[in-house]
Amino acid sequence: MPLIRPFRVQVDVQAWTPTGSYHHTDLMGNLKTIRTQKTTNQSYGTFTLTFTMQEDSQGSWADKLPYRTYVEIRAGVQTPGVPPILMRGFVESSGQVLSMPSSPNGPAREVVVTGRDMGTILTDWQILYLWGIDPMSTFLAASNSHVGGALNANLGIDGTLTSPPKIIQAFFDQMVAGAVKNLQAMVSTSIPNITPIITLPAAYQMNLVALQPWQGSWSNFLDYFTSPPWGESFIFDAPNAPQFILRQTPYKEFTTGTYPLPFGDVGDNGFFPDVSLNAGDLTGHNLMINGGSQLYTYYMTIPDLSSTQAQTNATWYYVTASGAHIKAPSSTSKVTNPAYSTSIAEVRQAGSNPYYDVERAKLWGIRSLQLTTPWIVVINQVGTTIPALMNTWLVNVFQHNDRLLSGTINCHGREDLTVGRYVVIQPGTITTDPTPWEAYIESVSHDINLYSNNATWQTTLGVVRGRTRTTGEG
Repeated sequence: MPLIRPFRVQVDVQAWTPTGSYHHTDLMGNLKTIRTQKTTNQSYGTFTLTFTMQEDSQGSWADKLPYRTYVEIRAGVQTPGVPPILMRGFVESSGQVLSMPSSPNGPAREVVVTGRDMGTILTDWQILYLWGIDPMSTFLAASNSHVGGALNANLGIDGTLTSPPKIIQAFFDQMVAGAVKNLQAMVSTSIPNITPIITLPAAYQMNLVALQPWQGSWSNFLDYFTSPPWGESFIFDAPNAPQFILRQTPYKEFTTGTYPLPFGDVGDNGFFPDVSLNAGDLTGHNLMINGGSQLYTYYMTIPDLSSTQAQTNATWYYVTASGAHIKAPSSTSKVTNPAYSTSIAEVRQAGSNPYYDVERAKLWGIRSLQLTTPWIVVINQVGTTIPALMNTWLVNVFQHNDRLLSGTINCHGREDLTVGRYVVIQPGTITTDPTPWEAYIESVSHDINLYSNNATWQTTLGVVRGRTRTTGEG
């Protein structure tokens, strides 16, 4: 294995409290460790700061950094000037920790301060329609032309906005921006605004009937639009301001390394560029194949509510030695109607709904992925583009899960190791193949230890879909 290369780490932390205090140099003088964590599966990231137990007239750092203190954590490797931003966020809790080690140094006292990034705004603030406690009342109010709909009457959002990006942008303009502005007035004008970056397929639609009675936190509202495995949302701490990323998950097809779902004209598919690591950057890895955990052989079926039978298109399947067969959901067999028939040839054809790999279905079985979302309008949707497109994408992406690696990769810390991008590792560590190896970064943990005016920085990447790149890819 190549020699592990040391790096010079620079760290800077600043804090603005709701009481008007600002901490910088004195804070850095007592800071011992920094840990940040972020994942694409959660609306917010977290941070933990540990300090020496040093008290003055204002108390310890548990007293100086109260709830909702705004914190900026910066770290860089051999970076001149102010190091790059690593995480922005707010203090959630602070306190003291006493440990009794077996060493002769005796009891060790520390101050621990924990917090969450600016995604906490999306989690802690709630959406409550004034009459929305009862779904039927909300539906009737939304249907009343004199009221103008729950979205308009309660939130000031135009119900004629029919695309998910427009609705989500309106929610940010009306509510998220207002929450940030309130915090800016209370804490510091240094708190930046959150910029929404929405790159959903243009084919998505809005079902306003499903949206009107919705209540809960803003993050759950956003999850209503994108849920794993095909969608993701997270806060990305860009240099100038935090960005809320809402997009299609950029999973690649195993054999070609291409994104099998059209994303529209969003530039570079709306994804972050790959980050490259040399073999000498890695300190260890633990990668396993776990193909059965996310292996789907069809996406979902859509009820045709305009039909008098209101039957789901090809709901039930079973597999025999002679192939896959479809069982009608009622005594009225749909296979007698040519418009509803689905042959073995059709389920193999991309763009059909249902669509699945027949041979692998015999081996792995058929699993449905039933999700509730307001961007599929169920009326008159049988055989339309969105279900067929999503169904094809799901099968193409997950049909080779039994050949993909997932787990953790340990390496030297770098600020560009962020969630939502592919890490490309040069040959010599993960495999002996001469072609680079890649995986999708789903979670990142940065651990920085400060001592004697120096710092060490280790990063743990939680990765999925690890694969050797094809020749010429990238």
